[in-house]
Amino acid sequence: MPRHPQDWDDPDDFEFDDEDDDEDDPNNWTVEQWEADLKRRDERDRRMMELLDKYGHNEAGFRKAMEELGLGKIYEDMDRLAAEQQDQPEEEEEEDDEEKIDKVLRESRYANNDLSKAGFRDPLGQAAHELTLMVLKSLEGHDEIDSREHPLVLYSGAFLDAQGGLARMGYMREWDDEFHFSPAKNLKIAELKRVVKNLIKGLGQLEMVERQKLLAPEVCRPIQQQAMALLDDVREELRRLKTK
Repeated sequence: MPRHPQDWDDPDDFEFDDEDDDEDDPNNWTVEQWEADLKRRDERDRRMMELLDKYGHNEAGFRKAMEELGLGKIYEDMDRLAAEQQDQPEEEEEEDDEEKIDKVLRESRYANNDLSKAGFRDPLGQAAHELTLMVLKSLEGHDEIDSREHPLVLYSGAFLDAQGGLARMGYMREWDDEFHFSPAKNLKIAELKRVVKNLIKGLGQLEMVERQKLLAPEVCRPIQQQAMALLDDVREELRRLKTK
């Protein structure tokens, strides 16, 4: 079986044996073939768990693990936003005129599906990024987590897996990212089905987290709303791909 496209180190590394049949070409794989192949990712998930065991199942541990896995930009964004908030005068509680104008323009871009000045090219990527920031923010201050079976670990891990699936399919490509990967249609379908499963899993775990009072309702509800909206959008994208 040819190597998985995600294992290629170079975008030009598309070498297959000449005697390979067309059915062995990943571009011709069925959804079922891709689903079987994607199960190999479970081994990669083990790596994340190993890193959490190494660094700790807490906010600091997640930061180190994600940096080692190449996802440190999320924390860079959080640190940047925190620094910007600290620079604002403490007595200023209302948005100034410039912030109000920027907010109106941003909402207008979303309404018109124009994200040219947002972080990501695709609305799914922007929504997933915002969900991930909310999830990571909810873990701050929970340094007592010491088990991979902890509800906070299970809930956050499911949402992070969902974000990872969207990123691998190119939905989280930023506007300044010149590299473009166009996955096969059936690969996208197989991966998005996994994204749906992870979002559903994350929502279920989030309910358990709230029942056990590990996170306050005012923290859980916005995350739940963001995840449910993303779930609806991913399902709509799946329907679009299947009828394409």
